[in-house]
Amino acid sequence: MASLILAFNVVFPILAYMMIGFTATKLKIWSEDAATTVNKLLFTFFLPVLLFENIRGFDLAQGLDARLTVFALATVFITYGLLFLFIPMIEKDRSRRGVMIQGIYRSNYIIIGVPMTQTILGRENIGFTAALIGIIIPLFNIMAIIAMEVYRDSRIHWGRLLQNVVKNPFVIATVFGFGVLFSGISLPVFLTTTTLSIGRAATPMALAAMGGCFRFGGAKNCLKQLAVTVIGKLVLMPTLWLTIAALMGFRGHAFISLMSLYGAPVAVSSYSIAQQMGGDSELASQVVVYTSAFSILTLFLITFITKSIGLY
Repeated sequence: MASLILAFNVVFPILAYMMIGFTATKLKIWSEDAATTVNKLLFTFFLPVLLFENIRGFDLAQGLDARLTVFALATVFITYGLLFLFIPMIEKDRSRRGVMIQGIYRSNYIIIGVPMTQTILGRENIGFTAALIGIIIPLFNIMAIIAMEVYRDSRIHWGRLLQNVVKNPFVIATVFGFGVLFSGISLPVFLTTTTLSIGRAATPMALAAMGGCFRFGGAKNCLKQLAVTVIGKLVLMPTLWLTIAALMGFRGHAFISLMSLYGAPVAVSSYSIAQQMGGDSELASQVVVYTSAFSILTLFLITFITKSIGLY
């Protein structure tokens, strides 16, 4: 019963925020275009500030969990490499390949990771997850840009690729976050109060905007690609890597960090990157919608099962 309650506590806030956004669109409190605009605002400002705060606030005395970090990075790189081999074998349309690759390896870790860890372990124990977010999120963005650039046309434009990486808000936020963290600079109160407020607002806003953009009608145009991506993201990835993580002895905060990393839906910003870099934006939007919707069920099951067998 305790496992069931915990699983519900983890999933309900995510579902509630998404349903607020979805209902607001249906009641015409805001339009789908307005929700899309909010998503752009979040991608450009709010989520990078949240990432900056997570990095800046990390307690260096704790140190990084090196084993957790290496495992997370290794699994992401392995998944990414395998997808570059597998996806071109089943998908001929180049504009859809990059979308499917980022749809499977990339997760909404910044929005899902902290709330999940906080719900399970408490606010005072999110340090390791926050530190891993600071490493993984910029990497996710760089890898997404590379994947989209590779399949944009017949050859890679390295200058354009580098420009897209350098201009990415998450990369910029990471650089500033680690710069403040390692330099020991003490930011003025008025600035930290502002960034903390923006960071706290980012998660509920992002989930509500995600729900506000839910549009299920376009799935029929890309059903096969959507099914492969959703199953790969929400079933195959968490099943494979969490099983291996459990067998390797990851427990407690480490396992919870990995659980939210692999179990979260694809990042909303994946749609923006696909749209801006010549990918199939319709497929990208449907991947966001369906992984977000079905992740409510899969996250519930993952949390319930892993708690029941005593992994944290």
